[in-house]
Amino acid sequence: MKSSRTLLNLLKLLAFQIGNEISLNELVTQLNVDVRTVQRYLDLLEKAYVILRLSGFSRNLRQEVTSKAKYYFLDTGIRNALIAPFTVMILQLNYLLSGVVVTEVFFAYDGYGKALYDAAMFGDVYLILAGAMIAVAVAVLSQFISDIGYTYLNPRIRFA
Repeated sequence: MKSSRTLLNLLKLLAFQIGNEISLNELVTQLNVDVRTVQRYLDLLEKAYVILRLSGFSRNLRQEVTSKAKYYFLDTGIRNALIAPFTVMILQLNYLLSGVVVTEVFFAYDGYGKALYDAAMFGDVYLILAGAMIAVAVAVLSQFISDIGYTYLNPRIRFA
């Protein structure tokens, strides 16, 4: 294995397309490597029991030979670790919101963070409650966006 970065990118591409037919040409184009390299990496991942290749099925043997394969992760923890940055980015929105308070107070900017700080310093309970409601709304909305995004990242997840 020459490039661990290429292998990681291949794993990410497979993680985002799980359950869909995989085109070797598409993987080659995305990774900017040779077809043989992609085939060797896929073979290595199969032999290491990381992924499972399921060839296409058809009643017509000619179509079965030419159909594209589907790849599945045998260890779903690896797949979830590869798409975890999506979750981390979404869940960081609340931390960004709290960072606004520190930044605006430190640099003396007027805005949401400074208003919450002043409300805490002067005992304005209603403004603190409004700020908490906004933070909760951002948390719920970001979690909702995360759930919707996962349906696009993993086609096996369906809306109930």
